[in-house]
Amino acid sequence: MLIACFEVPGWGGASTATYALFERLQADGLDVVLVNLVAEHDRPYFNYRFGNSVGNPRGLRNVHNCYLSGNNYRAHPLLQKLIGAVGPDLLVGVGWIAAFALGAADPGRKLIYVTTGCGWMGSYCELRRANDFRSVSRYELENPRAITRDDELEERAIEMADLVVAHSDANHWLHRNLYPGYAGKLYSRVIWFSEWIYADALAHAALQQPFHARDIDLLLVANDWGRAAKGFRLARQLIGRLKGLAVHVVGELPSPLHGATHHDFISERGELFRLLGNTRTVACTSAYDAAPGILFEAAAMGCNVVASRNCGNWELCHPELLAEPPTVAQFARCVRLAAARPFAHDISRFNGENSYDDLRTLLTVF
Repeated sequence: MLIACFEVPGWGGASTATYALFERLQADGLDVVLVNLVAEHDRPYFNYRFGNSVGNPRGLRNVHNCYLSGNNYRAHPLLQKLIGAVGPDLLVGVGWIAAFALGAADPGRKLIYVTTGCGWMGSYCELRRANDFRSVSRYELENPRAITRDDELEERAIEMADLVVAHSDANHWLHRNLYPGYAGKLYSRVIWFSEWIYADALAHAALQQPFHARDIDLLLVANDWGRAAKGFRLARQLIGRLKGLAVHVVGELPSPLHGATHHDFISERGELFRLLGNTRTVACTSAYDAAPGILFEAAAMGCNVVASRNCGNWELCHPELLAEPPTVAQFARCVRLAAARPFAHDISRFNGENSYDDLRTLLTVF
């Protein structure tokens, strides 16, 4: 089988989780190829960020970077050629952009689309400046193209796919309601990415410091805080409410951020886990995030996790650390609690679903 994801591991949560999944499938003896789909105009930037290891940080077999020139949303000859050379029985697009590219390049092969987010919801957050994805009205769900600039590309990816697999309850609900005409393609169970994300993070467990010896009270992480769904405005206001706490922020910023230590984007995974091992609390301020992997990684590294129900994996949080409603005041309350002592998290809620075994079986029999 050939698995593809847009961008490269280490940059975004989707591509990083896909790489970890690929490594696990390969270790289990499956005949699998990974393709990182990269927009040609992003090529110099990713080369700058990741150097010679771009796309394959652990030097695994059967990993390819495929550079898409011009419009991403069309049939690309280079991708067509690569698929033809590999000759897979099954194509797996992780994220709707990858699913679209695979379906356009080789419409004759079986295609599974595994969600990583919801493009419509991202556009909704950007255009409506929403701070809570649950505020979407029934009318907006039933008339999605009347509300956002959605140009049917996500729906087209679903149309091309033979099966759609959602990776969180939130995404399952959104895809079922936004695209009811394709509900029959939606796999009945949610396939959580938590098992391979959590296991990948545990490999860095030696970097953990004792909780009360940790220097960072709160860590906020995103690759690009300029995306409206990431909640940069809420993060900025939250930092202003946390006087006396040591707050650190990772990722590219749309404007200067005062009151916190800024690390820019971190390309070296070991460096990120070293930060997590010295952090008491990781919070997600997103207006919508289907199942942010950073929360699973934080839990593996002994950090407290603060989130709202805008995160599809909010049930990972201890009940006292759930920001409900998702206001600045509630986030500040939760963070101060979390900075004071360790709280239990509920990773078993996700890992107990045995999603890896479910997905592995699905990929081998579909």
